[in-house]
Amino acid sequence: TFLSRVYCYMGKWDLVPDLCNAVINGNKYSLKNLTQAAEKDTSWIDANSPEIIFSQGHVYFACFMKEAMRAGKYRVSEDLGQLYRKYAEEGVQDLRLQCYLSEISGVRDAYYGQKNVNNASYATVADEFALRASEVYLNKAEAEAMLNKDGAAAVNTLTILLKNRFKDKKIPDISHLSGKELIQFIREDRRREFCFEGQRWFDLRRYA
Repeated sequence: TFLSRVYCYMGKWDLVPDLCNAVINGNKYSLKNLTQAAEKDTSWIDANSPEIIFSQGHVYFACFMKEAMRAGKYRVSEDLGQLYRKYAEEGVQDLRLQCYLSEISGVRDAYYGQKNVNNASYATVADEFALRASEVYLNKAEAEAMLNKDGAAAVNTLTILLKNRFKDKKIPDISHLSGKELIQFIREDRRREFCFEGQRWFDLRRYA
């Protein structure tokens, strides 16, 4: 998984799909189905989660951001919050909004990041610097989109992930996407999926 990330950084797209397929076909890790998760269910990021491949560090970020939010210093950027609601007009609901962010009380459409909870039972896994099964699918989809102009393979890979992230498995219509539009969707979904996990800076660097 980590090597597939490195090859995405290097633009060696042809080397990425086989690595991702090795993880997927190994059947050791699988996607957490958020359609069956309760609100603020963090079991996808604890030691028993089927998604966790690797984790290091401790659960500090969620605690820090919550306290900073209370002090009026930090909150989730407006454009990130809007990304989770981008397809609401299509009648689809991105469940990551309720699982990855917490709404600031009394402030409309304002959030702080809380992918994990301040609870000792979750202390064995940190959300920062993690390797998760969802990255395998997004790395694979990005490589497929960069290699294949019609985008069909990437759309098929994305569909598997998205059906585990949107309510009732009703996902945005991506069937028509290809080329730059498909790559843009993948980049936006990376931002939705990996917010506050330490990946955004490196993604922005490689997007130049």
